[in-house]
Amino acid sequence: MRNIAFDPSQPLFQEFLSGMTAHFPEPVESSLDPIFEVKNKSAVTGDKPFLTILMRTQGRRLNAFSDVLTSLYGQTSQDFAVLLLEHDVTDEIHQQLEEVINQFPEDFTERIRQVRVEGGGRARPLNVGIELANSSYIAALDDDDIVFAHWVEEFKKGALLAPGRMIRTICAVQKVEIEEWSDQSFGFRAISWPEIPYAIEYSQLDHLRVNHSPFMSVAFPTAFFSVLGNKFDEELDVCEDWDMILRVGSICGVHQQNALTAIYRNWVGVETSYTEHSETQWRESEQRVIEKLNLAPYVFQTGTIDELRKLAILHHEISAEGSYGFMFKDGVLRRPFRVFIRLISPFIRIAVRARNLLRRVKAKLM
Repeated sequence: MRNIAFDPSQPLFQEFLSGMTAHFPEPVESSLDPIFEVKNKSAVTGDKPFLTILMRTQGRRLNAFSDVLTSLYGQTSQDFAVLLLEHDVTDEIHQQLEEVINQFPEDFTERIRQVRVEGGGRARPLNVGIELANSSYIAALDDDDIVFAHWVEEFKKGALLAPGRMIRTICAVQKVEIEEWSDQSFGFRAISWPEIPYAIEYSQLDHLRVNHSPFMSVAFPTAFFSVLGNKFDEELDVCEDWDMILRVGSICGVHQQNALTAIYRNWVGVETSYTEHSETQWRESEQRVIEKLNLAPYVFQTGTIDELRKLAILHHEISAEGSYGFMFKDGVLRRPFRVFIRLISPFIRIAVRARNLLRRVKAKLM
């Protein structure tokens, strides 16, 4: 048989790899070391920046934009570059963004590149960004959120410990609202304490149900895009971050850095992605993400099969064929049982508290 030499620079080879990687039982970089070149720590500590930050903006909240640049200027690790992806902005807004940037020292601003992006949806600027990125890792950071001083440092620590994996940190959420300041300008203020509603540890199964990782809490290996030819799905109205997190997590694996590194700002009373897009668009985007996963083999992280088996057993138990099927209708607990549980739940709580109290007393006496 004649041997065929594959040229890795050709799109056909990249397409071949894209289809092949879904079958690997281990994170893909462990099987494709020569291609990814990420096992060598020089991929993290070499001449090129460690991290490229993709920052989408429409220039709507310049005060918040100044805030996020300040948080980047104060990073303990300055091993990053910023691509400011100005999506469908006017010349006036472009100039205003440039003026905010120029308020910072030159050694910082020289690593910020303004890129004008025209047309497309939320994913278009991200795809422009990954084409321009020259780094080992890529992270997305919205122009109205905030990161702590060790944000880049924690990503870099994770990449040194697990090169080629998606690096995940912990993110908090805080509500903010627009207000008029004393000089008659419009700024904003926090109206809640930061909270952490997301799962601390990454669970692939939980993420299939709902996204537990705000965009700025993860960093992607650049090779996932540059070598395998992957891109953000521009047909999605929303959920482009969830879609990419699921795809990268499955193929590259995930390394968890248990450090709180960012605050996702939940804007109240202003236009956001949640208000710009209808409930139908959100549901259709979610469905598209799951349908794409259904069409191809999917690699699960260690321990997920045991969780899936428990869910399958539970599903059987509450189905018509199972032992407790009579208690449910269409997967929902029947009304008489719901009422019964509601009535006895206070007594259950009292019993649990009494048990815990007895345990504490017993522990003190021993």
